[in-house]
Amino acid sequence: MPTFMLTEILEKTNQLLEAKDKQKAKQYLINNKTPMLKLLFKYLLDKEVTFYRKECPPFTPDASAREASVSILEQELKRFYIFEAGYDRCSLERKDQLLVQILEMLKEEEALLVCNLLQRKNPYKKITKQFVLEVFPEMSEAK
Repeated sequence: MPTFMLTEILEKTNQLLEAKDKQKAKQYLINNKTPMLKLLFKYLLDKEVTFYRKECPPFTPDASAREASVSILEQELKRFYIFEAGYDRCSLERKDQLLVQILEMLKEEEALLVCNLLQRKNPYKKITKQFVLEVFPEMSEAK
């Protein structure tokens, strides 16, 4: 089974929901479920999660990242707790350095998603918290 980038999974799910094919969208998410996808949904949809900044710092996208076959976001997402508002084990300057490093390694669509996360914007309008909890009911218990 091929693995898809997180942004590809979100885009395809959103398209299926726009086409009013909720069952296919649910099955697609179930078939592509990973711990990082569920973590991304937490960051994307849980309004209790806030980040230390509300916008992306200036960064220079790496043109070679477009050609990469792997998703850096999938690898880096597990470190995003550092960017949550309550995390105080590193300075704001260090958080900015780490965030810029990550953003510069990501593909353009992944970097855009991270910027949307910081701004608490969901670019996938059809993917709602209610829908995700229908697919992954165990997420309602996770805090």
